[in-house]
Amino acid sequence: MSRRAGRGRVIACAAGLLLALPAQAQPPTIAAAANQQAAMQALAAAYGTRTQPAPRLVFGASGKLAAQVRSGAPFDLYCAADGAYPAQLIADGLALPPVAVFAQGRLIWWSRDRALARTPLARLDPAAIGRIAIANPRHAPYGARAEEALRRAGLWPALQSRLVIGENVGQAAHFAASGAADAALLARSQLHSAQLAGGHWSEVDPALHAPLPQACVVIRAGRAAPQARAFLAWLQGAQARRILAGHGFDAPGGETR
Repeated sequence: MSRRAGRGRVIACAAGLLLALPAQAQPPTIAAAANQQAAMQALAAAYGTRTQPAPRLVFGASGKLAAQVRSGAPFDLYCAADGAYPAQLIADGLALPPVAVFAQGRLIWWSRDRALARTPLARLDPAAIGRIAIANPRHAPYGARAEEALRRAGLWPALQSRLVIGENVGQAAHFAASGAADAALLARSQLHSAQLAGGHWSEVDPALHAPLPQACVVIRAGRAAPQARAFLAWLQGAQARRILAGHGFDAPGGETR
């Protein structure tokens, strides 16, 4: 091989590497529901390697994040606490099917008062309860389920005026932990949070509210869609499910489309 030909091959190889770099180096940006924060951080750390960078994470209420997708926020993957939000983005042409349900969330009743936390909602005496923190039912699935559970337990009329509404379920937890509320309806996946240490909790009867399918969808306008798809496939595998189980999520139990 001549020196000139060899130099040309080197330049071609370098150009090929440069072309390949953006696809390999650009991590996907994931917009995830507030209740998934600790789990997603652990998942991202477990996923990131030298050849597949850890995704960037943005957290918020599912409805708020969906509104940001509609406004053109640069997300590649959107993970909500309710499959209805990603399904609507697909219907509106903003995301690519299918909706992938990767876990099931659980609603819990939390308080620093042990007796209060261990009393099922159906047996609570409204007169004995002060303020209750919940996420905003208008754009947070855990807030919507909390309202649904309180209504079915017959407590809504008596307690509605005593609700402390958080922007998302993370803020609702802060209100309860700080003493701004006496109890809260939260996500089981938040129990690893240091701010909830020292409190008590019990699971809310799932018959009192609709399920909480944790679901993701790839955003159509995302710039790292291949990386987003790769992460989503990994998210539904055995390693990811062990991490999710360790953070209070149940197995998905199916997929909606």
